[in-house]
Amino acid sequence: MVRGLKIAFMLMVAFWAFIAVLGNLTQPGVTYAQVRHVTTMTMFKPGEGPPWASDNAVLIWMGVALIVLGKLAGLFATAYGAAGMYRARHADGAVFNASKKWAILGCGIAIGWLFLGFTTIGENFFYMFLDETGRSSAESAFRYGAMTALMMIFLAQPD
Repeated sequence: MVRGLKIAFMLMVAFWAFIAVLGNLTQPGVTYAQVRHVTTMTMFKPGEGPPWASDNAVLIWMGVALIVLGKLAGLFATAYGAAGMYRARHADGAVFNASKKWAILGCGIAIGWLFLGFTTIGENFFYMFLDETGRSSAESAFRYGAMTALMMIFLAQPD
């Protein structure tokens, strides 16, 4: 029963990443606009923001690409890990524990990418916490990261 729950949690993380990537890929203009909103630092009056505020399309598309690639990496690693865990669900504890490595990696990628993208780059470099839209995005990212971390901690417990 606990193994089934661990597998289900990893499928939920993979599903979150799938839905997030699907949204980014089917609505690239929305994703671009969100990243542009952060990089241009519109919360500052013209000339008052830091010199690294940027409207450079290449920089913005790089941000969009990194967001999508990070979610895809988390999605594939977590889904692959869940599949391995499912195949090992009736094995002894050592085999099942070994089968968790890809799922743990997928969760780690998701958590790390959310932290890097929203906390490190978005909040600390582009000050998105000063803006309601940015703050709301960062809060959502924290929730996703925290829930994924809790599921990863549960998953990592030995069987």
